Amino acid sequence: MKEKKPQEKNNEIPIRYEDPIFSAYETYEEYFERKLLDKRQKALADKSIIANLEVILGMILTNTNVLDVTSLEKNYSFSKTEIKIFKQIIDNKTQAEIAKNLIRSQHAINNYYKNMCDKLKINRNQLYKIAIMIRKNLEKL
Repeated sequence: MKEKKPQEKNNEIPIRYEDPIFSAYETYEEYFERKLLDKRQKALADKSIIANLEVILGMILTNTNVLDVTSLEKNYSFSKTEIKIFKQIIDNKTQAEIAKNLIRSQHAINNYYKNMCDKLKINRNQLYKIAIMIRKNLEKL
């Protein structure tokens, strides 16, 4: 790493190192603080996505009247693949029971969505994308 001497502060000159990813000069403390903040923000974002997904999928799984598949096809711009996934989720009544029982712990929620992704043969990002689209369309109702 390259060294750069910044302006003197209180007779103490912290050694700054260049972060090759961002090309920003910072001390080790600043570097680790930024990395920790990045991880915290990512964790919060993941948690809110999972929470949104939990609410939305709960609505799909427990209340099919809220999301009538035929109205989704007619009124909203969902692709055939997404409609197929909605139908699979709505039709699978055992999934609704599993969701109600497992929704309490984060570990169980993660396993639930991993299993759902495996069964639907999609990755978690696609599931998030679908959940966000559902949420946007639910707000229109």
